[in-house]
Amino acid sequence: MTPLQQLQSKIQKAKHCECCIKRRKRYTRNAITYRRTKLGVYTAIFGQQRKKSKQRGHKPPEYTKVELVDWMKIHGFDGLYDTWVKSGYQTGLKPSIDRLDDSIGYKFGNISLVTWGENDKNNHHNLGKEVQQIKDGVVIATFNSTYEAERATGILHTGIGQVALGRQEHAGNYQWEYIK
Repeated sequence: MTPLQQLQSKIQKAKHCECCIKRRKRYTRNAITYRRTKLGVYTAIFGQQRKKSKQRGHKPPEYTKVELVDWMKIHGFDGLYDTWVKSGYQTGLKPSIDRLDDSIGYKFGNISLVTWGENDKNNHHNLGKEVQQIKDGVVIATFNSTYEAERATGILHTGIGQVALGRQEHAGNYQWEYIK
């Protein structure tokens, strides 16, 4: 190691003392642990609802966090939560709230308790443009979006989109076209 490399190594090590590294690891562990508690999940869901409402230009949720927690308990949160914990915290099984009508904000008449996987699946059905899967000039299938095509075929939606835009020749040995 050259003297310059040795100096750079010392400087790099000095940036993070052992105490700081231990503190950061402990904080990260605690944050992950909290997010996996019932209170952590309630807090994350309510926080996301407030954030997303603002991004979409909707009013904030028409209920408090305490009211949401009570509603979630009545609608089966404990069962979904227990299933998520038993799964080893698989993302797709985490409890989530889905809006029934996407044009309306969060209010009790417009929400349902689902898993994150169900919510994710529901949120992609209206996204994007319809796309056709083509093999040897023959349309094999039509999908509502590149996300739906990805779920059905296992081919990444980004590749499908690149082909449909004419930036790439094929994705998954298929041609793809947006329906105009």
